[in-house]
Amino acid sequence: MGNKGMTLIELLIGFLVTSAIVVSMFNFILDFSGDEQNLKKKTDIRTYKNIVTKLIQTDIIKNELKSVSVSSNGNNYDFLLTFNTPFENTGITTKNLIVHASSNNKDDNFIVYDDINNLGQKQKVRYDLPNTSCTGSKCRAGSSTDSDFTRFSSIGTNIHDVYNTIDPITQTNYGVNYFSLDIAISSPEEVGDNHILIVAPLNYRYCKITDKDEEYYSN
Repeated sequence: MGNKGMTLIELLIGFLVTSAIVVSMFNFILDFSGDEQNLKKKTDIRTYKNIVTKLIQTDIIKNELKSVSVSSNGNNYDFLLTFNTPFENTGITTKNLIVHASSNNKDDNFIVYDDINNLGQKQKVRYDLPNTSCTGSKCRAGSSTDSDFTRFSSIGTNIHDVYNTIDPITQTNYGVNYFSLDIAISSPEEVGDNHILIVAPLNYRYCKITDKDEEYYSN
């Protein structure tokens, strides 16, 4: 009893306390690492969405989308975009946008969109969805529509005649049409979806305000 050294019980208690602290720190690090990885996955998906949207939207604005036709074969959608203005230094006025979407195959979820190379020729560029497979407890599960990988969960498109417009100056009938495309990207870690959303007028007529226009509308 007079020994000033540590007893076996004291050593055991110290070991248990140290072990508990180490385990807690380890779990904290794992949780932090998992949250950081999930944040990166979400950022990758949003970056992908923004890149694809900007590519298509830039062409629509600069080259004036004239018409769109679409064909579908199962999970694949093929859009032919025709533009009023040829792409710079080329006579090219069309581009293909192909969307591959599969709820069963992770590798069959990608977009192919035409680009113009340095020789002024079209070449197909493939844009794969980020690899964001989910294996943790936060994965969405419980129904047949859920998946453990990021995918295109739905594709909605519309090529629509809104109404016909008679130009008050020229008395010309201009059909006002629009094209819309909504590609939903479903991630297993998120309840909500990200969307590649394109909405654009078709064969939009450039209108310059003139004195005659102002006179007409002021009356």
